[in-house]
Order: sequence, then C-alpha cells, then structure tokens
Amino acid sequence: MRIFGGSTLSSIMQTLKVPEDVPIESKMVANAVLKAQEKIEGYNFDIRKHLLEYDDVLNKQREKIYHWREKILETDHQTLKKEILGMIEEELKQIVMLTPQEIILRIQKIFEEQIDISDLENKLPEEIFNLLLNQAEKTYQKLEENLRAKEKELNLSADELLIQYEKGIILRSLDYYWIDYLSVLENLKKGIGLRAYGQYDPLVEYKREAFGKFKQLQEIVRKQIVYTIYKIGLIRPQAEEKKEIRLSGPAKISNGEEAGSPFFRHKKVGRNDSCPCGSGKKYKKCCWPKYG
Repeated sequence: MRIFGGSTLSSIMQTLKVPEDVPIESKMVANAVLKAQEKIEGYNFDIRKHLLEYDDVLNKQREKIYHWREKILETDHQTLKKEILGMIEEELKQIVMLTPQEIILRIQKIFEEQIDISDLENKLPEEIFNLLLNQAEKTYQKLEENLRAKEKELNLSADELLIQYEKGIILRSLDYYWIDYLSVLENLKKGIGLRAYGQYDPLVEYKREAFGKFKQLQEIVRKQIVYTIYKIGLIRPQAEEKKEIRLSGPAKISNGEEAGSPFFRHKKVGRNDSCPCGSGKKYKKCCWPKYG
C-alpha cells in the first residue's frame, strides 16, 4: 500500500483531516486500496513470468546437453571416433593460425609423442593443417592397434575397451564443466536485474549472455576432449586376481584433477610429480595444458 497507493491515500487523509483513530470508510479510499492491490498482484505476476522465462533459457540448454549425453551413450566406436577426430580438426584449424613456436607447443600438448614439424615458417597454414590432421589420424590408429595387440593378454575386446574409453572421456568432460556452468548461470541470473538501471531489459541481457556462455561451455568441453584423448594410458593393477584393467588419465585443464571416465582414480597430481599419462615427464611439462 505504501509503494503503490501511499501518496494518493496520504493526500486524501490530509485534505479531509481525518483523525487517526477514525475507521476508513470512504469509497475513494477503498478504491485507492483496491488499485494498490491490483498493482501488487500484477507486479508479482510479472516476477513469476520472468522467472519462468529465465528457467526456460536454462531448460533449453539442458535439453541440448542431455541429448548429447544420450547420443554418446548410444553411439558405436566408429561414430565416436569420427566425432572426436572432427573435434581435433576444429582445434587444428585454430592452432595453424598461431606462430610456429606456439603451434609446436600446442601440438606437443595434444599428442603423446613429439611431433617433428620442420621449417614451419615456409609452409602455408593449409599445408600445416593437412600435415597435422594426417598425424592425428595416424596417432588414433596407432592407439587402436596398441589396444588390439593386448586383446589376448587382457582377454577383452579392443572394440569394447575403445568405446568405454571414448565415452568415458567425453562424458566426464561434459559432466564436469556442465556442473560448473550451472553455477555460472545462477550467478548471472542473480545479478542481471541491475542491468535495468542502464536502461537494458534484464531478460534480453540474460538470454544474450547465456547464449555466449553456452558456446564457451561447448568450446572448453571440446578442448578438454582433444587435449586428453591421446594421453590415456593402460595400466595393469599390480595385485589382481581377475582380468581387469584401469585407465589412468591426464590432468583436467582447469584445476589439476585427473580427467577421464569413472574408471579414473581421483587424486591430486603435483606440478613436479611424474605425469600420470606414463610419459616419464614432469606433470607441469606434459599434461598440464594451458590456454591463453
């Protein structure tokens, strides 16, 4: 009443000089109270409507993420391999636009082995891209061959192992960053109302920023997969009675935790410790990729 009808009612009471202990029975005053009630109900309706519109933005993005997860769970090895190589191809397109020194650093972080790229300064970006893409396909094929060579030893199908390996990397990366993304969007929603002071529609601003952040989410998930896929090593437990394997993975891009699937053991890895990918290098020199 104070917000939506206070000034009107106050002026009426002062004009009529109504004592404070006299009941309010005037139709004019009753109408002022009714209008204030209508305004506050409309205000609350708008709040509920905006909340639904905010939630609708997140729900649409959630549907896309869940659809991707379901697609991954139902996909076979060859399809997943094609999708992962497509992600690597997108990353290589960005890498070839860097300086030769930066290209070498990025490529060394992607592939297990050292890549010898001589005389980069005299090669066109398209030539470098074709060279790197060919290397990516060969290295993936080598990974498949190494696993198939262990089929008899492990009494496991290489195809079955590969599909678990690929799904684990994708789903682990997607789930980890999706959880972080939910917190980011919640914080965005809490503060977006302040945009109204700058004559901006908070809902429009929220949709615009949420769209941009969702693209960033997809980008960093893709990068996580690309910079992890070649670094997973196969480890035989020392004391095991069953034919069983575990996958050990490299560090997560953001905070140094191990990445991969639920097969992975979660423990912190020090910067100067041996890298869990089995390369023999220090962790900070191997699987600790950084982006500018």
